[in-house]
Amino acid sequence: MEYGTACILHKGTQILLQERLGDSEDIHQNHWVPPGGHTEPGEVSLDCILREFPEETGLTIKNPQFRARVHFNNQGRTLHGEPYAGGKSWTVDFYDALEFEGELKSESPKIRHKWIEQLDLPQYPMHSGDILLLDLLLNPNNANKTYSITIRYDEEALNEFHVSEL
Repeated sequence: MEYGTACILHKGTQILLQERLGDSEDIHQNHWVPPGGHTEPGEVSLDCILREFPEETGLTIKNPQFRARVHFNNQGRTLHGEPYAGGKSWTVDFYDALEFEGELKSESPKIRHKWIEQLDLPQYPMHSGDILLLDLLLNPNNANKTYSITIRYDEEALNEFHVSEL
């Protein structure tokens, strides 16, 4: 099991996403995802997102709010028809932030950042579980709710999306 964090940063009706341009071994290659990263041993998730977000984006988020603990069960998942990295599963804590400071980093060889209008999200390639997750977390009726979510993939298709409100 791997652990990480991600943050949905809002700027008006836009959110910041990053397109992963990494190598063919990256399960997120050519997909848009919220910025975040790995939790270090002994690090709590809030400290992780406060460290990772500026490393990836150049922006310092203020007052991030916990929104969901998401369990990505990747056993049986494939990448280009081959087993994905031994089926590593992840637990990722998702946060929301409405305030930030700093300047967005320029593009790197592995990541491209973009402010995207929420209504335009369907035009961007995303994993099917991420689409459902963002739909849930960006819904104004759910703004003050927190969730435990399980997302399970079989091969390269979404098999399960289970939501419990905390």
